[in-house]
This record gives sequence, C-alpha cells and structure tokens, in this order.
Amino acid sequence: MNNNNHPHANFAASVFSNLTYTRQILKPLLPIKVSKNIDWKTLKLTDGSFVDAPHLFDT
Repeated sequence: MNNNNHPHANFAASVFSNLTYTRQILKPLLPIKVSKNIDWKTLKLTDGSFVDAPHLFDT
C-alpha cells in the first residue's frame, strides 16, 4: 500500500490490492460489453501509480 495520507486513496489501495475483491467490485460495475471481454483470470497487481502528479487531485 502507498504512504499516501488521503483516506480515499488508502481505502482504494487496500481494496484493490486484493484481486478477489477487485474482481467482485469491477465486474458488476463495468458495462457488460466491457466486462465480458476482460479475461479476469489474468488480472494481476503492478507496482506504482498510474495517476501523474499534476492530475492527482483533479475531480
């Protein structure tokens, strides 16, 4: 998990670091057309952040 002090970021990092939870959360939330085209067995964890610093707090 990251060293971020933002509760939402910590929650997301905690939940999405568990692949079982990630699948259970994302499958029903994504449009069926998208979800059925994802090979959920290949989902894996990667290190790092994919949000660049200038856009970190864009909402």
